[in-house]
Amino acid sequence: MNLIRYPTIDLLPSGIGAITLLLLTISIVLLSPNEIADILVNAFLTCTHRIYDATGKRVMTGPRYKFPNGQMVDKFLDAKNKSWEWEKKYGKTYRIWAATIPEVVITDPADVEVLYRQSTDHLKASQANAGWLLTQLLGSGLGLINGARWTGLRKALDPTFSHQASMNLLRESLNVGAAEYVADIHKFALPGKQGTDGDEFIINATESLQRYPFFEVASIFYGKMSKDEQERLWELGRRYSEVFASVVMGGIHRLKLTKYLNTATWKKTRQYQEAWHQFNNDMYKSREIKDPSCAIVYDTVAESTFANLDIVTHAISSCIILLADAPNVQTELFAEIEKNKGNSEAYIPRKDTLLHHCLMESLRLRPVLTFTFPENPPREKTLGGFVIPKHTTIIVDAFAINIRNPFWAPDNRSYRPSRFATIKQSQLRYNLATYGYGPRKCLGQHIADKIIKSVVYHLFSRYKVSLEPMQALDGEFKVDKTSWVGLYDVNLKLKPRISYAVESQKPFVVRGGGHSNGFSTTSSPGIVLDLSQMRDVSVDIEKKVAIVQGGATMGDGLRAAASEGLAIATGTCNEVGLVGAALGGGIGRLLGHYGYAADTVVSMRVAVVGSSGRARIVEASREINPDLFWALRGSGHLFGVVVEATFRVFPWQHETWHSCLAFQPCDAGRVAEAVDRVSYRGGMQGRLVFCAPNKQPIVLLQLWYLGNPEEAAEKFEPLLGLPFMADHPLHSIGRLIPYVNLNDSSERICSYVGRKNLAAFGMRSISEASCMAALMVYMDFITQYPEALRTHILTEFYSMDMVSELDQDGEETSIPGKMRREVKYWVMPLAWYEDAALDDACAGLNRAVRDAFLTNTDGSRAESIAYINMPFEREAASNVFGDKQHLEKLRSLKQKWDPLNIIRVIFSKNDKLLSQGYHLSGIGYTPGARTLKGRHILSLRDPASACIGFTKENSDALKVTPVPHPFTPHDSDDDNSSLEGYPLHSRCWDLIQHNIGPVAGFKLDLLVAALRKQWDDLMPQLVAASTNYYSPLYAGPFDYFLAGRLGHSKEYRRVLAFRDYMHWDNKSFPRQPTLSLPDPVFIPELDSLFQNCRQKSSLIRRSSKRILTLDYRLPLEILMCIADYLTTQELYTMLTAFEEEFPIEYWKRQIPVDLFFELNYVDSESFPWAFFVSEVLSQNLHEKSGELWNRMHIMKLLAPIKDYMLQDKR
Repeated sequence: MNLIRYPTIDLLPSGIGAITLLLLTISIVLLSPNEIADILVNAFLTCTHRIYDATGKRVMTGPRYKFPNGQMVDKFLDAKNKSWEWEKKYGKTYRIWAATIPEVVITDPADVEVLYRQSTDHLKASQANAGWLLTQLLGSGLGLINGARWTGLRKALDPTFSHQASMNLLRESLNVGAAEYVADIHKFALPGKQGTDGDEFIINATESLQRYPFFEVASIFYGKMSKDEQERLWELGRRYSEVFASVVMGGIHRLKLTKYLNTATWKKTRQYQEAWHQFNNDMYKSREIKDPSCAIVYDTVAESTFANLDIVTHAISSCIILLADAPNVQTELFAEIEKNKGNSEAYIPRKDTLLHHCLMESLRLRPVLTFTFPENPPREKTLGGFVIPKHTTIIVDAFAINIRNPFWAPDNRSYRPSRFATIKQSQLRYNLATYGYGPRKCLGQHIADKIIKSVVYHLFSRYKVSLEPMQALDGEFKVDKTSWVGLYDVNLKLKPRISYAVESQKPFVVRGGGHSNGFSTTSSPGIVLDLSQMRDVSVDIEKKVAIVQGGATMGDGLRAAASEGLAIATGTCNEVGLVGAALGGGIGRLLGHYGYAADTVVSMRVAVVGSSGRARIVEASREINPDLFWALRGSGHLFGVVVEATFRVFPWQHETWHSCLAFQPCDAGRVAEAVDRVSYRGGMQGRLVFCAPNKQPIVLLQLWYLGNPEEAAEKFEPLLGLPFMADHPLHSIGRLIPYVNLNDSSERICSYVGRKNLAAFGMRSISEASCMAALMVYMDFITQYPEALRTHILTEFYSMDMVSELDQDGEETSIPGKMRREVKYWVMPLAWYEDAALDDACAGLNRAVRDAFLTNTDGSRAESIAYINMPFEREAASNVFGDKQHLEKLRSLKQKWDPLNIIRVIFSKNDKLLSQGYHLSGIGYTPGARTLKGRHILSLRDPASACIGFTKENSDALKVTPVPHPFTPHDSDDDNSSLEGYPLHSRCWDLIQHNIGPVAGFKLDLLVAALRKQWDDLMPQLVAASTNYYSPLYAGPFDYFLAGRLGHSKEYRRVLAFRDYMHWDNKSFPRQPTLSLPDPVFIPELDSLFQNCRQKSSLIRRSSKRILTLDYRLPLEILMCIADYLTTQELYTMLTAFEEEFPIEYWKRQIPVDLFFELNYVDSESFPWAFFVSEVLSQNLHEKSGELWNRMHIMKLLAPIKDYMLQDKR
């Protein structure tokens, strides 16, 4: 039977559709459009971007998509909280959304290792998954490009940001910049929270610290920037931050649509772009560099400065805030800093210090970025059990690696920097997220490391840092919620540390070049504050001033001024500190033209200690602190540590005429009487010297005139016209000295050799009787103490007209009136010896010489006028610092500027100087020399550190490593080596020894000994002939050795014997003394000298650690000896060995500026740089040619070197 079949309808699909429609209707009514978009887009993205585990059964989960940015905003602005929340909810490997782009987050160090085991070809995610607007800020920057573009740019930038470059930058600017920034950090004190002198104050951590790293990084690209340039760049950074905030917030700004809609953000972006390009154009033009007009350059500079500003600021503030919250660790750090204060530039970069461990611990606990920048591996990776398809974006959770990681248990969240002392570097590779992973690590990591540690070092050296109350919320430090890296909104309390000199009442003395007017710098009962590493001199040609750091020597100032055709008022010793000498007046060759050196000072910066016991740097000039400025110019040793002074400089084209006449001791009285008859005017000046260069006493009369020989003859005619003067064999014989060599005649007595006891006094007149009495004291002394034969008694005389005309009312400077109007002669007894047992005897000599000069024939005593720079021990204060009114003014200022009497070299209750005068403190062995082993020395490298003083919180504060003096021989414990006394700069001597080998070096020692013996045998003949043989700079055994080697006749050799004091002209030489010169010394072994240089031996390699610098060049005698004994081939071989040892850039730095500018066109790789070393040597010789009469022979020797090298390079 057929059944009837009715049509049927499947109601299930229709039901589903109806339900769906109903739900959509309800959703429209109840949900917002964003929530609907969240649901729909999340459903779509979840279906299309599924990531399975290795079994294919489990799908990776993660937070739901949020329209329109996914988790991008949370990833930046709430990163720390989300890091913990997401891992807890979704496991150790999960997925988040960057807009519609999936990003896989890994939290396990094992997965990090798998990810970066093969990572050389990883690509940075396009636009960093942040959207189109970011490309308008940094689109072509190093961090966002890939492939060949990234490789090429990274190779170009790596040398600038390498470890070696960061070390150079630390020495050149970072360390000094950090010290100066910290010295001025009180300027960032919050309103109403800055105390008075030295009191504590409050700063905001972020606002007070962010400018230093910003401008230090900018200076890498732009060089030194003016204040206006810095402010323009800072304003550009503010504009950049405004636009970048829109990048983080995403939305429409992720799309180019923001441009087409001309949104407010896009307008700001265009304004920033135009201002940024204009700024760079202006910077390139101002530095006369071609504008690259290249986006990749602009964007990379912006990335390094603006994008990294918040990153570095976060790292610095994290380190400081954590230390502020851990006073025990801070105390340990300070103790370590104190131990290493002598050489901060070596301490800061080290990786084995608590300072470095504090940085690492802060980077661990407070990583800059919670999630690393996204990378896209070009291959499949299995991470956390999931198979990640190639080109999928992967990021690392730094909080998970650095804190939740079991590697850091059991105190994962505790601040304990010492943990890093026992962890090997290899263990940290995947257990610590700092500067990134793989080949795309942060380019600036080395520089960032030095920047952060420099600031921390100087901040905690100077201040105790603590947190203000209520700086934490829910156990975490307060942060700026709008900052993409979570910058801190934390206030810090800074309390200046009390100087150790205040706390312990231990005296200290300041050393500049080689002077101090306190206790001895060789047997110090206190501390030596060594400024010798602060010796920069910069000359402003337009303003006609020179800015001189506190440790610059007179030679530094003289050379800097001369290089610009200018002159600066200095003393007569190139090795002595320029600023220190000016503090007490400053007697020098320009006295008759411009007055004392102090008269030419425009301003000073001085570290003073207030009543709180804390130091600060203050300015002093006619406009700022004029009372202190008055006191510093004449009595500056009493008030603080002068770290910088500005001097006037003057146009100067004159050469100086100089002559030297030698007399027997019996003629000393007549010479003195003749000198006293003359009135000295203008550039006239001279010096009467008692010395014994050949172990027999002799009297020298040295004369200078700042002008031409014709004028000199006219000016000195009243002196040289006297009958016994006219008969002198060297009458009217003189030489012209270039300004740059004006002080060379004092180099011998000012050298860093031996112990010296120096004092000085002024007097109105000199007589035959007083001169002979002083000479007898001197002769008796060297007879009784032959080991002190190098002792000199100097009596200097100048034109005092200009000095007496300046500051007649005493309102400009604190120089006593007697020093201006009642002095004609300055007497300076200089006892020179080796054995400390002679200290008292030598001090007694100085007093006896003074008594002899001042005792009149009738038994009365003439007045002694003290020289502030070199007072005698127990000198009456009124005699040193002026009359009673003058003295009371100084006392009042002393109480104001040094209320705790830290600079304890003023006077006691009975008006006697507390200082020991110049007892062993003048220009002898200086801090760091060989005799100072174990001395308490602090070497300052920057002005701000002078404020630090000697802070102390433990007994190790005094254990400061002695600073080796530049002239101190390396690796030598034998103090007797100086007794052989060849005048070699020790670095160059080391260079010779290490490159000729020990055998040849020993033979050279024999040569010196043989020549010295020959010299001693020859001297009696010279004395008997009454010849002028004395040369304060060059006289020595090599004179006669070279006369024999280079001369062709006895006549010529005689002329060479007097080469230092005459123009080489046989016709003008009045008469030839009869001398029997011995045959020249000849040692056959020297013919093979330097042969070892033909072998590129390990000795040469080891010398690479020593500084080969032409600044410490060899004396001319050694150069002549080398040039004379070496063939062209041998010298060329030695130079090329050095060339191979040091990079091209090193040689470029050694070439004088005038030569270097001529090399702009040459090919650096093929140019014969060794040849230019010989050119530099030639130039140095040429600069000294005024004293060298065989100059033509030397130039002749060097000429074939040039020809040979050029031929070889062709």
